[in-house]
Amino acid sequence: MTRKNYGGVVKLAVVIALPIIVYMLVTQFFLSRQTLSVDLSYMGYQQGGGGCRSYPLYDQDGVLYEAMFWHVEYTGPAPLYSPDLALLNTVISPNDMCPVYPDKISPSIAVTGEKIYPLHFTVNEADNRKSVLSGESFVLIAKAEFTDYFGEDDLALSIPPHGYETVALSLQAPSFDYEPTNEVLAPLEVSLGFPTEQRWVLSPEASAIGDQTIIMTAKTDWANASWLYQLDLKIESIYGVDPKLAGKIAFIFTTIGGLVTFFFSNISDYLSIKKMKKELDAENKEKGRKTQNRRQKTKKK
Repeated sequence: MTRKNYGGVVKLAVVIALPIIVYMLVTQFFLSRQTLSVDLSYMGYQQGGGGCRSYPLYDQDGVLYEAMFWHVEYTGPAPLYSPDLALLNTVISPNDMCPVYPDKISPSIAVTGEKIYPLHFTVNEADNRKSVLSGESFVLIAKAEFTDYFGEDDLALSIPPHGYETVALSLQAPSFDYEPTNEVLAPLEVSLGFPTEQRWVLSPEASAIGDQTIIMTAKTDWANASWLYQLDLKIESIYGVDPKLAGKIAFIFTTIGGLVTFFFSNISDYLSIKKMKKELDAENKEKGRKTQNRRQKTKKK
């Protein structure tokens, strides 16, 4: 391979490699900082046995709030009460497997029932940061507690006689690496007035850009049921640009720039070679003319 050909190969290799390198650098630059926000919502999904899962809860004034799958459409002070069904005038509809409970009962009967408290979950990022470095881990904290006020998505549970409920939490996070894993996670013991928490250390994968969803499952021993909570996370570049798109744009422009540079560089080399060849031809012609003149002079002598 001649030196000229070798130089051309090197230039072509640079034209091919440079856009790839630029794409990687630009993509990583826009991945270098990502904003993080977390929102927890109750999915209202229950696992467990079949049959009627509706049961009556009454407040201290004897007003009915019917619960379904341990979730009650009620916001207000706790506790609610689950009275003995034998004390209620219930009606079983032939077209409905669940009984119809009275809308109002005597407060004195209501407060004799088992006390039902709200089990409340919250999930937050530990440091309340506005951004997280790409490849850097962050901490999610899930808190569980029995409170004295029913919120919108709280579970309505009776506190067992031993004073606490066992809650097992687990995650489904396909776009994240996290510790501890579900296999080694210990259940939480939750009692009234004493919140408990579970922490996970998560690291988003390189592809985790945009809207991400993590499913947290809460399972209680007493109720023998599970509930799913959806955690919506949004991870995006703080520059407001999709990192992959920015990398592609940089790749395209770098490729175009490289090809143009390569083209004009080759044109320049071609013109230089043509000029050198022309000068060499002129020089050879001049040498030939001088040689011919010397021969003619020699013949005359």
